[in-house]
Amino acid sequence: MRTAATLTLSLALLTACAAPPATDSTSTPEQITDTPPSGPTQGAESPSPEEERSETIAELEQQWPGAEDFIAHADANDWDYRTNRTHRGTDFWFGDDLLAIGYGLWSVDRINTAVEEGYSEHDWRDVLFETGVVSMIETSSEPLAPELVDLAVQTFAPELEEPLQQQIDAYHRGFSSGTHIVGQDIEAGTYTATARDGELFENAYWERTSTSGDIIANDFVGSAQSVTVTIASSDGQFTARGLGFWTRVD
Repeated sequence: MRTAATLTLSLALLTACAAPPATDSTSTPEQITDTPPSGPTQGAESPSPEEERSETIAELEQQWPGAEDFIAHADANDWDYRTNRTHRGTDFWFGDDLLAIGYGLWSVDRINTAVEEGYSEHDWRDVLFETGVVSMIETSSEPLAPELVDLAVQTFAPELEEPLQQQIDAYHRGFSSGTHIVGQDIEAGTYTATARDGELFENAYWERTSTSGDIIANDFVGSAQSVTVTIASSDGQFTARGLGFWTRVD
């Protein structure tokens, strides 16, 4: 498995990009001194943007086999992926013309770190949201990020496909606190809400109600690290407040 260290770009690749890295780049002075500034030789023609891009892609292909095909797929699908995520301040920033692969590699790095460090379910959900693999916001158009990240994982770190899919499936089997219609918004089953490490649920509440709104079971949670509730298929609605995300456990 690639480690976070092996996924770090050299400064030479960054300086070959179509646009300079952002001013908040995490490159260190030591990295900057590794590659002396270069310019066109006296009397030599400067390479065109297309030539510079081709050279950059060739260097990427050497470091990450499959990069050329990834970029070709991105080009064919107009993946000029723009984002304000933190990858712009990392070594995965390639400039406007190669944002898709920069975002893909940054996402692979985040997922790889989650697997290697054994992230908790809370931390995993943060990674899923940060990379855009899942979203709490319903959109009318198909989001680009899941397809882009999926291709990046397949291309550069296929060993991450299974653990990533397991986390995505777990997320889609659960739900956030609120009011949900049983059998429509959520399925019947046993679910657990777990507080983050070192934190507690306080002054929270949950209830199971019939289709007519009568309370079948409920509880006021004064203080708890986790809460487990079994929702029956005959229930009409399930409501929870202050209990975060519910993960299916049966």
